[in-house]
Amino acid sequence: MPTVILESKKFGPASESDVREFESLIKSRLPEDYRAFLLAHNGGEPDPEVFFINESQGDDILAKFYGLYKEPKYSSLAWCFETYRGRMPSNIIPIGTDPGGNQVCLSIGGSDYGAIYFWDHEGIGETPPYENLYLLAPNFSAFLDGLTPNIDDEDDGEE
Repeated sequence: MPTVILESKKFGPASESDVREFESLIKSRLPEDYRAFLLAHNGGEPDPEVFFINESQGDDILAKFYGLYKEPKYSSLAWCFETYRGRMPSNIIPIGTDPGGNQVCLSIGGSDYGAIYFWDHEGIGETPPYENLYLLAPNFSAFLDGLTPNIDDEDDGEE
């Protein structure tokens, strides 16, 4: 099932200039598949929205992807980058959130450049560890392809 982005461009379209400005802030070029997503959708709510973390963590729901806009600030990539800087490894940036405040993140440098992670906000220490990051996909496109429907939202056929 292909992923549809609901509320796409709700806060206005992202431009190449917007993307470059954000890349300047994070001091890294974004992976091409994620850049294309921002230009096409500028954040939004995915459907389907469930992703698998691992056997012990199970599944989670991606509430929304952040976008390149100023308001609401809590949904802005730039605001989230600044808010979580120092709480995550320096090559990891938040790009989306689950309903509980955990983050879906993107690696913007190093040997895992482009990889998508789940960041569990519990158990963070003084030095941002990789221990509370769980690899979800090798890249953004694979992450989108791996999203599945929320069976709790499925109509069970009863009226």
